[in-house]
Amino acid sequence: MKTNIEMIRELDEIFTPESKHVVSMNEIYLINKKLCLDDMDKIALFNLYDMVVMYYSAKVNNIPENETRKRLDIMDKMSAINGVINLKLRNILKFA
Repeated sequence: MKTNIEMIRELDEIFTPESKHVVSMNEIYLINKKLCLDDMDKIALFNLYDMVVMYYSAKVNNIPENETRKRLDIMDKMSAINGVINLKLRNILKFA
């Protein structure tokens, strides 16, 4: 399996949320597949979640503050990815 940062970078290159505030089933499958969520335990998922936050926070910090739309688009992407990770964590913890 690739490192978290490698998987996040690969996903970042191909993933753009279809809409705001809602993650489609196709997006869930894509995120799940590219980040290998089915191969991770809860600790690995928590670590991945934190890495996603750090990665996208760094990206947002590199965009000028007056480019609000770009900054929001990056945060929407981060939110969608972490929403899918949270869904996976919920399913794992529900049956633990």
